[in-house]
Amino acid sequence: MSRFKELAQTVIEENRASLLDMEDSEVQRLVDEIAKAKKVQVFGFTVKLRGQINTGNPSEIPSIQPMAALCEQAVFLFEHIVVMLLMEKLVTTPAKMARCHTNLDGYMSMD
Repeated sequence: MSRFKELAQTVIEENRASLLDMEDSEVQRLVDEIAKAKKVQVFGFTVKLRGQINTGNPSEIPSIQPMAALCEQAVFLFEHIVVMLLMEKLVTTPAKMARCHTNLDGYMSMD
């Protein structure tokens, strides 16, 4: 196995461990709150994600990656998973979402 694939496998496993460590009830509560909101401003709401931020902190999932890379990656993946859960709950499609999505970059076709 190449060094790239070895590192990739480790990074993927770190993210897997970080995401699967989350409490289902916390995630569901977040999805439910977003689904019933007219506008979404997230503050005062905590979902615990234990990706490493400080090396050696026993409450965090350890990582071979520098600084808070694991935590940042896990947050990115978590947000996308929450979107998929919201799509299921709200019974919507990518096409419907695209029509409501901002198109600041001009790269998305809204047809």
